Amino acid sequence: MTEFETLLLQKMDGMSADIAEVRTELHETKAELQAGIAEVRTELHETKAELQAGIAEVRTELRETKAELQAGIAEVRTELHETKAELQAGIAEVRTELHETKAELQAGIDGVRAELHETQAELQAGIDEVRMGLRDLNLRIENEFVPMIMTIGEGHDFLNHRLDEALLDKPTREHNELEILNLRMEVRDIKKHLCIV
Repeated sequence: MTEFETLLLQKMDGMSADIAEVRTELHETKAELQAGIAEVRTELHETKAELQAGIAEVRTELRETKAELQAGIAEVRTELHETKAELQAGIAEVRTELHETKAELQAGIDGVRAELHETQAELQAGIDEVRMGLRDLNLRIENEFVPMIMTIGEGHDFLNHRLDEALLDKPTREHNELEILNLRMEVRDIKKHLCIV
């Protein structure tokens, strides 16, 4: 055997020892990894069990919450239907009252219109009556009072004329006073006759 082959064998023996050592380390590492994997699997199974228990608990809570919400929704729907019915009844009542009030107001307006027409007719009749009265009064003034006033004026002129004559004759003072008194009485009688006093 040559020296090279010897060296080669020695190196191969050294490598075999290294390979055996690497194999041992690999087996140890494999054993450690398998132990770690088993431990992780155990933790995973525990975590999975905890998660499944948590999920079941959450599902239970969700079902309870869903049931509570459905009950609440049903209650709200019932209250909503009741409120809707009450509002519809209230609206119907308000409409009825509105129609009644409208009818009452219309009747009142018609009554006021009728009274207005009656009052207008009465006022027109009163105005016509006042006009007739004024016309009659004007005619009476022209027919009765104007001639009376003229008669009084003529009587006054007559009295002045007689007074002038009496003054010209220079009668006694007593006679004049009696004449004036007599004339005053005649004037009073004329006024009474003419309804002036």
